[in-house]
Amino acid sequence: MEKQSAAPEPKGPDKPVILLFSTRERIGDVLNVALMQCNYRIILASTSYLAMIKANQFLPDLVIADVTPNNTTDTLLISRLQKSMRTKRIPVLVVVPAAVRHVVEPLQKETAGAPAGEGAVVVLEYPFNFADLLKKIESLLTSAQQAVPFTGDKEIDTANADKIIAPKLYDRNVPLEVKLRAVESAIHRQWAFPFTVIKAMDIIGSDASCTAELAKCIETDLAASTAILKVANAVYYAKRGSRVTDVKEAVVRLGFRETSNLLACLALIDLSPERRGTHGFTRDEFWLHSLSCALIAEKLSKDAGHVKPELAFIAGLIHDLGKIPLDNNFEHLFPRLMEETTSSMSSFYHTEQRLLGFSHAEIGHYLTSKWNFPSSISMAILYHHKPNLILETPTPNDRIVQESVFVADILAKAMSLGHSCDEILEEIPQEMLRHLHMPNGPAESFFASIVRDLYVLCKYLGISPKNLAVAKERPEDQHADIMVVFNKKFSYHPLVTALRNNGFMVRTTTQIAPDAYHQIKVVVFIPDKGFPLDIMFYDDDPATAAQPSTLKMFLLDTLPEKRGVPGSAGPDIIFLDRKNLDMRYVLHTLDRFLGTVVTPEKEDLEIPEDEAEGAKEKA
Repeated sequence: MEKQSAAPEPKGPDKPVILLFSTRERIGDVLNVALMQCNYRIILASTSYLAMIKANQFLPDLVIADVTPNNTTDTLLISRLQKSMRTKRIPVLVVVPAAVRHVVEPLQKETAGAPAGEGAVVVLEYPFNFADLLKKIESLLTSAQQAVPFTGDKEIDTANADKIIAPKLYDRNVPLEVKLRAVESAIHRQWAFPFTVIKAMDIIGSDASCTAELAKCIETDLAASTAILKVANAVYYAKRGSRVTDVKEAVVRLGFRETSNLLACLALIDLSPERRGTHGFTRDEFWLHSLSCALIAEKLSKDAGHVKPELAFIAGLIHDLGKIPLDNNFEHLFPRLMEETTSSMSSFYHTEQRLLGFSHAEIGHYLTSKWNFPSSISMAILYHHKPNLILETPTPNDRIVQESVFVADILAKAMSLGHSCDEILEEIPQEMLRHLHMPNGPAESFFASIVRDLYVLCKYLGISPKNLAVAKERPEDQHADIMVVFNKKFSYHPLVTALRNNGFMVRTTTQIAPDAYHQIKVVVFIPDKGFPLDIMFYDDDPATAAQPSTLKMFLLDTLPEKRGVPGSAGPDIIFLDRKNLDMRYVLHTLDRFLGTVVTPEKEDLEIPEDEAEGAKEKA
C-alpha cells in the first residue's frame, strides 16, 4: 500500500499543498520532512500511477517530480497533467540529474508560451541546495496564486463538530440513526431548506401538476420570483417575446420542465456555498457533475417512458448532496476520506462505508426525507450506489428514476463532465440497460443535447463552464487503437465511452480472431466468471520482451489480495478489478504502454447565437 505522509493534520486551508512524487524512499522522506518545516502540507506518492491519481483528485498547488535515469518514462505523468483539462493549471517542478535533463526539456518548451494560469514546468538539476529548491517553489506558487486567486469563504467555525461529532461518526458502536442526527445537528442552523422548493417538489410529483399551480407557488417567495423572472428575460429566452414582469408569464415562457429544474438548481446551489476550499472538491466541479447527472437522468427517464422525468432531474441533481456537510462542517474528516480513497484506489462510497459505517447516500436520503421530498427522489439518492437493490424495486416508475440516476452518475464520470470524489467506473447491469431502452449503451448522439443544456444552465446559475469540453465523435472503424471484447452477458461497458472521450479509437466485439492481435495495440477483455482467460504461455517468458506488440487488460471478478495495487503479470498483461475500475489508472497504464499521451480533439461547444450576442452586449 502507498506510504502515508507523516505530516500532522493541517490547521487550516492556508497551507499550500504540494504533491511530492519520488520512487526513492530516502529522497521522499528527506524532502517531506524539510518541506513540512516550511509550513507546506505534503501529499506523498511513491509510484507514478498514484501520483497521477492524487494530482487529479486533490489538485495540489504544486507537483514536485523526482525523475531518475531509471524512471524517465514517468515524465509521461507530467505530460498527462499538462494535457488534462482538470490538472493543466498545476505547475510542476521536476528535479532531475543533468544526464537525463533532455527528457524533460520538450515538456518545458511546451509550457513556455502558455497563457497566465496554465501550469508551468520548471527544471532543477541535481545536485541542488534546499534553499534553491525553496526559491523555485515560492516562485511557482506565487505565479499560480496570482493567476487563479481563491475566492471561497474561509471563515467557518467547525471546532465543536470536529471535537464532539466526528468521533461519533468513526465509532462502529454508534447506531446509524444517531450518526445521521449528529450530522444534521452540525448543519441545522446553516441549512434552512426553502419551503418554496419543497412545495414545488410536491407539485412536480403530483398527478395533477400544472404550470399555473407552480407559478402560484413561486409567487409566494420573493427571491424565487426574482430569479425566475431574471432567467425568463435573459437573452436566450427573451427572443420568444417582449420582457415579462409576471411570474405566470415567466413560467409559461420557460415551460414547466425548465422552471421546476431551475428552481431546484437555484435553491440548492445557494444552499451549499464553498466554505473551505478543500483541494480537489470545488463547488463548481461538484455542481457541474451534479447538473450533468440531472440532465442525463432526466433524458434516460424520459426515453424510458416515465411521465415525470423532472423527478429524475432533481434526484440526479442532489444525489451527492450528502457530501457537502461532510466537507463544510468537519475540517479533518473529509480530507481523510479523500486521502484514503486515493491511496487505496477505492471508490469514495466504499471508503465512507469502511471508515464511518455509512455514506453520503444515507445522509442525502435522511435529509431529503426530513424535508418531505417525494419518496421516489429520496430512494434514488439512497440507492445510487446499490444497483442490486434498485433492480428489486417493485414499482416500475420508482425503479426507472433510481436506474436513471445510477446510470447518469456513471456516464457523467465516463464523459468527464464535472468531478466529484473519484473516477471509479461501475458496471451497468444489462437488465438495467434494457429497462432504460438502451441495451447497447448510449448512442453517439446521446450527449449532444446534454452538453448544450448543461452549458446554458451553467451560464444562468453562475457556474463556470470553462472545464466543460467533450471529445469529437470518432466513428468506429477497423483501424482502432483499442479493442473491447465483451462476454455473452454484456454488450456495453462505460469504459468504452470513457476511452472514446479520452481520444482513443475503440472497437467492440464479442469474439476476437487470433490474427487481430497483430493489428490492435490494446485489447480489453471482459470475460464471464469461470471462463478461461485468453492468455498464451511460453517456456521463454514473454514478459522479458523489449516491447510487447499487444497489451491485454482483463476486467476480473477475483484478484489476489493486494489492496490498493492493481494486478500485473508483466508489461503486456494487466488484471483489473471490474467492480473497482479507476479510469485514471487505466489511462496511466495506456500512457506507459503506448509511450505517449493520447488526448482527444475537443468538440467546440455550440453556443446559441443569442447567448453569444448577449455576451457581446455585456462586454
